[in-house]
Amino acid sequence: MGLNMSFLRDRWYAAAWSSEIGRKPLGRKILGEDITFYRTESGQPAAVASRCPHRFAPLYYGDVVGENIKCRYHGLQFGPNGACVLNPDGSKPPPVSVKAYSVAERDSMLWIWMGDQKPQSGPPEYLSLAPTMGGLVRGLLHVNCHFLLVTDNLMDSAHATHLHAAFKTEAHVKAPKGNVRQEGDAVYYNVWAPDDLPNPFFLALYGKNIPVDQWVDVTWREPSTITVAAGVTATGRSREEGINTISVHLITPESEHSSHYFWILARDCRLENHEMSEMMRANVQRIFTEEDKWMIEGQQRMLGGAEFWSLRPALLNQDKAAAMTRRHVEKLIAEQDAKREEGTSLKANA
Repeated sequence: MGLNMSFLRDRWYAAAWSSEIGRKPLGRKILGEDITFYRTESGQPAAVASRCPHRFAPLYYGDVVGENIKCRYHGLQFGPNGACVLNPDGSKPPPVSVKAYSVAERDSMLWIWMGDQKPQSGPPEYLSLAPTMGGLVRGLLHVNCHFLLVTDNLMDSAHATHLHAAFKTEAHVKAPKGNVRQEGDAVYYNVWAPDDLPNPFFLALYGKNIPVDQWVDVTWREPSTITVAAGVTATGRSREEGINTISVHLITPESEHSSHYFWILARDCRLENHEMSEMMRANVQRIFTEEDKWMIEGQQRMLGGAEFWSLRPALLNQDKAAAMTRRHVEKLIAEQDAKREEGTSLKANA
């Protein structure tokens, strides 16, 4: 994880919640690139590079005029395709443009394609929840660390009993059961703790302080999406008889040392209880902000500019899922960069 590490490029990334994109431009850095997002007069989302080619003013300081983004410094206007389409002095627009990005909306999320090639398909459906799920809450955090440190944290349920009081159970500490496997570009991590009292988080949902079986099923998909299905049921009973939650975590790199962290959480019980939804939203936001965030940002400070594996981390049994995911991401990046270098060499020798 050195200073020159690249990112997976030909992928869809979460860019913003749809509700964030309106007629007022939004500036956001993604994969090291400053991007201006806005919604055109016809309601379509657009994304262009933020640096105006005239005098380098940020376009997210500007205004949306019809379908265009107008630079507030000298009034040049750029269309959704990035081309300069209007010069306010009345003369012909200069033959300049800004980079335009492919964007798409799905499931209340604005996705952005960060590759050199045009996307061959639409964004993923990771936020499409089962019909039984409801009480949906969501959030967005800015985290000052590399996106793989956020991924490591989410692929590691063992830290929860030490860092998160809301998720602590004796069974998770003393006798957790679980397995890790990789299938193609997906990593699966399943943990369950049988016959124990529900942790405080699930006790509030379940409402019964009786022995239960508890589970956490984690799925990672590239480039950086993690789905967590978790729940409890009375000991020995089927999962369908208990309560279930599902959360989706989308980590979008901002830079080498910072990330955008989108999350969404839903449940299949007490769906009409809006106070419960607000309690869950506030608790999840608090857990991420006050417990996870400071820890992984502290890891980033301790790493400095060192490459992760060069520090020879003392891996434990519970690190298998995180290590497997990290190595797979690094493998995909290495393959991508090798193809890019090969293409550059072929062009140079042509």
